[in-house]
Formats: sequence, C-alpha cells, structure tokens
Amino acid sequence: MENLILHVMGVYQGKSGYSLHTIQFQQALAGKVTTLATDRLLWTPQDRQIVLDQLWNYHRQGANVVNIAVSPMTFAIALPPYPGWKVSFSVWESTKLESEWLQAAPLAHRYWTATQWNRQVYVDNGLPADKIDVVPEGVDPALFNPHGPRFPQLDADPRFKFLSVGKFEDRKNSAAMIRAFDEEFHQQEDVMLLLLADNQFVADFDLNKELERLNLKNPRNIGAGRWVPTADTLAAIYRSCNAFLAPTRAEGWGLPIGEAMACGLPTIVTHYSGPSEFTNGDNALLLDYKLIPIPRDGFVKANDPGVWAEPDMDQFRRLMRWVYNHRQQAAAIGQRAALEMTRDWTWEKAADKALALIRHHFPKQLAQQPLDTYWRLP
Repeated sequence: MENLILHVMGVYQGKSGYSLHTIQFQQALAGKVTTLATDRLLWTPQDRQIVLDQLWNYHRQGANVVNIAVSPMTFAIALPPYPGWKVSFSVWESTKLESEWLQAAPLAHRYWTATQWNRQVYVDNGLPADKIDVVPEGVDPALFNPHGPRFPQLDADPRFKFLSVGKFEDRKNSAAMIRAFDEEFHQQEDVMLLLLADNQFVADFDLNKELERLNLKNPRNIGAGRWVPTADTLAAIYRSCNAFLAPTRAEGWGLPIGEAMACGLPTIVTHYSGPSEFTNGDNALLLDYKLIPIPRDGFVKANDPGVWAEPDMDQFRRLMRWVYNHRQQAAAIGQRAALEMTRDWTWEKAADKALALIRHHFPKQLAQQPLDTYWRLP
C-alpha cells in the first residue's frame, strides 16, 4: 500500500507500560512509513485542530490515513473525528473488561492487542473475534542485549544479585515476592534482592516504608531503588545482575521481563497472561499457579473484576534456590532467552506485523470515501 500515513496517539512521557509501548512502537513504525505522533495528555483544543487539519489535508491529497490509539480502549472515544481507518491498540491484565471499554469499542474498526491470551479475553468479553489482531510488544536489541556496558557500582558488590523491576502493587505480587526471598535466604549468604520499584498512582509512595511494613528478617539483603532515569542505565543494571524475578499475578505484556531476558538474565516468571506469549520451558523458569478472584478493591472497576494468577510461592522459593546453587545452568537459560528475545521479539518485528495487518485489512472503500464527510463506522 502506497502513500500510507500512520497517526499514532498515546502517551509519550513517563515510564508507564503504555508510554514505553507508545514511544517504542511509534519509533519502529517511523523507520518504515510516515508517522504523526500525538500525545493525548498534552493536547489543547488548538493542538487537536492542527492535527485534524493535517490529517484531512493528507486524506484529500489521496493518502491512506490510519489512526492507532495506543491506550486503554476507553480512549477510542478520541478516534471518530479523524479521517481514515481507526485502530484501538490496548492490553489488559484481567479476564473481565470494564464497561467503559466495551462502550468505547465500537468507535474503532479493529482491535489490536499484544498477546493471544489477551485476544481470548477480548473474545470472551464479547468483542468480535474477526476484528481482533495480535501485534506483540518487544525490545530494542541494540539497547537490551547481554554485551553492552555494565553498572560499576553493582559489579563492585560480590553478592549474587536477584533483580525485580516494576510497579510495587498486589498485581505484581511485590510483597509476597520480597517475603519469599527474605524467608529463603539468610543474612550470611552472599545474595541480595535489588528492587527498582515505584507506584506513581499512590500519593507519597515510599518503597522504604513499604519494606519496613514487611518486618523482614534480613533487611540488609534487600537493595531498594526507584525508577532509573534512562533506558541505557536500566540495561546496564540488568547486565550487572544475575537473575530476574517476576512472580506476577497478571500482565498485559511484561516489558521489564522481556528486557531482562534480552540482557541474558535467567528469569523466574509466572506462566500466565502476557509473559506466556514469549516465555517457555527453554528460555525461562516457569511458575505454576492457580486462578483466584481479583479483589474488588483492586485495579478493575467492575462488580466482577475477573480472575488472576496466584503463583506457587513454595515453588518460587525452590527456583530461586536452584538458580543460586546452579549458576552455570541458570546462565545457560539466560543465554537462550537473550537469543530468542533479541531475534524474535523486537519492536521492529512488531512494526512489521502491524504494517502487514494494515495492508491486509485496510478497507478498499476508503479510497472512494467522500472527501467532505467523516468516514463513519457502519
């Protein structure tokens, strides 16, 4: 398809999963086709009108315009004014979609999500299966790989280093993970757990206070930090650690999990939801789980929030101990993970998949659309 213009809407600031997804996905697309990036959090009415005018000009000149909202599906409400094809690209962590998602869904022509697991969730919640496509997330292999710079301060510490990166919350199973580590390893062992954690949705969040509330037996084995400032610094931290921990209850994808694997870390991860798309018995250490109801005071605003995984934390402790005691074998798993992630699960491949879907599904009647009207959904 020639003369393609992709309008990629999303959040281009911060460190949330959606913002990192939007930025990396748009950059990969921009290396292949013309893109227009708009940040839905920074728009003024004047900015919005400028984008509308640009896209209508492209459209009147014969361009094939595709609008992609990389956001929760509720933000499909922003799609209708724009000319061209409309795609909602979202991920979710529960088996139940919120009512606001389902109300906004008809405003998009197609639905993209990152995993087969998430696709099935959408189907189970009533979205038409023939309109749902899987476009994976990925890693930047030039940045996240085993061979780049390391983090000198960590390399100077001789202890075996487990690493966890992500939001501190129940969905990530953060507290249970820390308790399990604290119970498995005693103070005299040359081991540490490095936590890079925050929660921007909790006012005055303080990781050190959260650790104090856990009444740990061996607090000196825990290193606490917040988000690192740059992706290259984060990549260096991955390389200077020995293993990655992710006993999560549910993920839309799991960007830090994929990044850690790309950097060669043997990763203990729940084999459920998003990570099940790219983890297997050869490239990761997989946690068993059972499904339990999500608490009603959790992240899902619904009478029935759905279910998520409850990982086997006894198995989690055994796998941590195995990695600690069998370092060469664990490192071999990390090497296989790095090969697969940097070869098969990249943002460039995600962009290629998206473009292939656009070229396959883009409605032919778009070219015959009247230029002075909006292209409305049937």
